[in-house]
Amino acid sequence: MEDGRGVECSPLDLAIPIHELLASLVERGAEAAAVVTTVPGDSEHILAYALVAEPRISDVRRSDVVRSGTELTLSAWEYTV
Repeated sequence: MEDGRGVECSPLDLAIPIHELLASLVERGAEAAAVVTTVPGDSEHILAYALVAEPRISDVRRSDVVRSGTELTLSAWEYTV
């Protein structure tokens, strides 16, 4: 799926390591690529992996899922490395 600004969303192929997937997207012309997913076996945390093409910068951050009644929000993003 792609929005009007050229942002493309697609299911994650777990057979490909995340860093290889992001690098492949950037090498094919993406200005940046990111994956947002849950921590395996832990639905209370979200991980975001990002890679920017120029300058080549990568980042991994974690956020906690905050539940309040029927509402879900995320806490502040924390550096993981």
